[in-house]
Amino acid sequence: MTKKDIIGKVARGESMRVADAERIVNAVFGYIADGLSSGQDVKIDTFGVFKAKTRAARTARNPATGGTVEVPAKNVVQFKPAPVLKNYIN
Repeated sequence: MTKKDIIGKVARGESMRVADAERIVNAVFGYIADGLSSGQDVKIDTFGVFKAKTRAARTARNPATGGTVEVPAKNVVQFKPAPVLKNYIN
């Protein structure tokens, strides 16, 4: 499912224009991204928790040359589904 599919489902399910649904979906995704970028966990009941974690710097191996490469630390997003979501998909 793509973002376009989600927008279409919201528009049909709520009997609204696609443009309005797109604004709502974009706003929700934007708020989630803003929360994560400011270091907050984003918890959506019955869905799950998004967390921003820092992955430590490390030394990796370049498979093409066999040489070592320094990989800098970076932030990554982790998602843990809620039990309700786990039960729903199983």
